Amino acid sequence: MGVHRLILATLFSGVLCWLSAKSQPWSFIEAVGGIRILAPVRHDGRLDLPVECNVSGLKAITRTPTLINSALVIRTIRCGSRGHEVWISVVTCLAGGGRAAGGIHYADLSDLKAGAYVVYYGDAGDTTHKLGSVVVP
Repeated sequence: MGVHRLILATLFSGVLCWLSAKSQPWSFIEAVGGIRILAPVRHDGRLDLPVECNVSGLKAITRTPTLINSALVIRTIRCGSRGHEVWISVVTCLAGGGRAAGGIHYADLSDLKAGAYVVYYGDAGDTTHKLGSVVVP
């Protein structure tokens, strides 16, 4: 009986995370302490961009947090590109399913050709929030 409850709880938390998923705006990222990109790495057999962010608001990444969240975790880092520009955004959801609120998360860069890229936060085409530059080997 205990195994069935565990399976049901795991499924429920996954569905809850999927239903509550939201791409966060720049104002949210600033309020929880900022975001930082690191040099691309090979991770799980693909080329990834490590992204440091903590949506709990308990750790300063690039600025002092002004907002605390106890129920949000990072679901994924959304990533898109056009030419030599890359856009990322943090997608959060309600806590559960073994996901973390902070630490290093990864954006998939596997589709990019070798070269230098400028990375921005937000939707494709929005160059307001530059995070830095990276070189894809």
